[in-house]
Amino acid sequence: MTHDPNHFRALMDGLDAPVLLLSETGRVLAANRASRRALDEAATEGGDLHERVAAPEVLRRVLRRALDEATPVTETIGLSGHATPWRCRAWAAGVGGEASVVVQLEREPAQREQAQRERVWAALRRYLRVVSHDLRNPINVLVFGIGVIELSAGEDAPPALGSTLTRMRTNIDVLQRMINQLRDFEGLHDGSLPVSRTRVDVDAVVATMVERFGAAHEAKITLRRHEGLTADTDPKLLHQLLWNLLRNATTHGEGDVRVALGVAGERAELIISNAGDVPPEAREGLLHAPEERGDDGGAQVGIGLFVAARIAASLGGSLELDTGSGRTIITVRLPRPAAAR
Repeated sequence: MTHDPNHFRALMDGLDAPVLLLSETGRVLAANRASRRALDEAATEGGDLHERVAAPEVLRRVLRRALDEATPVTETIGLSGHATPWRCRAWAAGVGGEASVVVQLEREPAQREQAQRERVWAALRRYLRVVSHDLRNPINVLVFGIGVIELSAGEDAPPALGSTLTRMRTNIDVLQRMINQLRDFEGLHDGSLPVSRTRVDVDAVVATMVERFGAAHEAKITLRRHEGLTADTDPKLLHQLLWNLLRNATTHGEGDVRVALGVAGERAELIISNAGDVPPEAREGLLHAPEERGDDGGAQVGIGLFVAARIAASLGGSLELDTGSGRTIITVRLPRPAAAR
């Protein structure tokens, strides 16, 4: 069969998969738009596809087999700049009598699904940036309104009003933390979140957070303190880390939540546990980014642990998950100041 390169491009440009017309030596005779997106300069006419193939001998073998055999040839090849391999399908053609091969490149099904998840989550992260920005104005209005009510009521305000305003402030604080988490999600995802470390009284920070979180969410949380425990960390990110872990334990766990502080070598140790196990289908990839999970099992326990794990890593620490024995235990270890070791 004889093909004109211009006709070839007109037919193939509507396809999502890269399709190229190659000479028997691998020179590009024509390529569709998808090829140019995936292969850049290597897909331009006159380019050599061997320059973008991780193992050029594999491409040479594919072209030779396609010309020698009467049926299409399928092999897996790697492309420079792509972490995962592609499925290569090739069959003989002809351009003005010249021996040539049509080559179609496709991602493996699992890789196509992964690419789709990445696109969805990229769009979601863009949406979260917009939402986190737009939510700040109504929150600021609420804070201002509470201040006006307090000034208007003065010192003679009834106790019930004071209690209500306190609960409102506490819940606004929760909303602000959620907004901050939305704002920082992309930074946590790609490791670009700014970190400002200093010496932090972990015992005092955890005690305050447990008290406020328990009051705001009417949760039963027991705390075993470690007086004088400090860490070399970012106080704002530590607050966010604690909030995520407590919210995860109270939302997805069963019964009471236990928090314990201690020392493990040169690290400050924070252990949060709750009754109940993480479902087996949700354990794999639980600490990974949502788009890296192989299924939606992780959705049953949200993205709180992923966020907490990324925060711990950005602070130079670690987060470990232990589940399956009737309790789910999260252990966070953070660097201690040299003088405290």
